Amino acid sequence: SLQLGGHMQSRVLIVEDECIVALDLQRRLIRLGYEVPRVTASHDQTLRAVVETAPNIVLMDINISGDIDGIDTAKKIDLPVIFLTAYSEEKTLQRAKESKPYGYLVKPFSERELHATIQMALERHAVETILKEREITLALTCEKLEQGKRELETKAIELFAQKQRFEVTLNSIGDGVITTDTVGNVTYLNPVAE
Repeated sequence: SLQLGGHMQSRVLIVEDECIVALDLQRRLIRLGYEVPRVTASHDQTLRAVVETAPNIVLMDINISGDIDGIDTAKKIDLPVIFLTAYSEEKTLQRAKESKPYGYLVKPFSERELHATIQMALERHAVETILKEREITLALTCEKLEQGKRELETKAIELFAQKQRFEVTLNSIGDGVITTDTVGNVTYLNPVAE
């Protein structure tokens, strides 16, 4: 069954180098019921905060301090990322799209847009996680079945070889050998018995 958590316990990491914008965003998120343990402004701070605060989702401004921008920083994070940007330059948008973000917010955005985008991203991430787990389970089950099939084939070959050896032995001994089933019907005669 799909268990998609509500947002009340969702932790959001804000990556935004404009202090006033970051604090305003943090205030809005807290008002919406999210936890916002930290605000970061650069690539290095962000990677550290992901490890230390274990957020569920990251709101990533594309233009952050330092040489590495938000898009390249997002590529190093195994979490749902929503990009924030004040302008939508075609080349930047294209790069952002290639990193397959979970959402995109163009500033200024309303609280409703913010909340809806985060919720959709969390939902999509939960579904994808469940699908990934099911794929792994399925792959393991298939592997077990294949292994079982290989073992059965090996056993069948061994049994066939054993049966052939047995028949060669029975056909070449000097005594007559007759086998019957439980009701007495003859099921095998060796040449001597014939």
